[in-house]
Amino acid sequence: MSEGSRNAAEPRIGDQSHVDQSSEERPYQEAALKAYCAAHDLEPEWLAKLIVACLAVPGSTHVAVAKQMQQSGIDAVSIAERYVPAAARLLGEQWCSDQSDFARVTVGCSRLHRVLRDVATAWRGPELTDPSAQSLLIVVESGTYHTLGATVLSGALRRSGFAVRLLVGAEQADLEAHLQNSDYAAVFISASGVESLETVRRFVDLIRNVASLKLPVVIGGPITRADETTAHEILVLTGADYCTDDPNEALDLCGLAQHKRAEPMTGSTQRA
Repeated sequence: MSEGSRNAAEPRIGDQSHVDQSSEERPYQEAALKAYCAAHDLEPEWLAKLIVACLAVPGSTHVAVAKQMQQSGIDAVSIAERYVPAAARLLGEQWCSDQSDFARVTVGCSRLHRVLRDVATAWRGPELTDPSAQSLLIVVESGTYHTLGATVLSGALRRSGFAVRLLVGAEQADLEAHLQNSDYAAVFISASGVESLETVRRFVDLIRNVASLKLPVVIGGPITRADETTAHEILVLTGADYCTDDPNEALDLCGLAQHKRAEPMTGSTQRA
């Protein structure tokens, strides 16, 4: 196939014919996309198509692209736990570098949520019914706009055999009620940035008072990638036990790795 015919058949990286024409910037940086794909063993053409589709007008292209990915041999687990977080991260980097606006990134992430819903059955499998399964609580503080990473993490943990409660938009009263009514093996808190550390500290204090001093608390989310603070500083400021954006490491630190099913979670699960 010639270069000209290939270009006509599929969108190239940064192709604006499939996105809002009022925006002049690419929906991601080509170099960043290729570097991320090389580091995480992803196919750049499919990641490019997914990002472009999530910003496309009309807004149903992302559904078709997700189906095409599966037809090409990319399974639902890889789409949900690898490609969706990668797309969200690259969109987020565009926002953080002021190369894309908040509304555009929000639309893109909303459509990535739709992709997750579409592949949910094949991704997570049947709902867990094992009464002996370890229970985990994932907490996303109130006021957090983008919850895609926590959603991916909850699905991946369910696929690994855990009973998971995802608490989005959490206030202190919500967290207290969940802690009083359930017996959790660990609590994972997603922190958006340094400005959320005081809220996270109050959550940790509440967990210590209501649940148990021995209940492991793990801080994850975008805060783990912030330049303003280190993992050690986050632990000192919040009183949490661990800080990591790797779900497998989090389970290891909490002594829960032995409760996982045989199939591992991907390392990029919580890095969206």
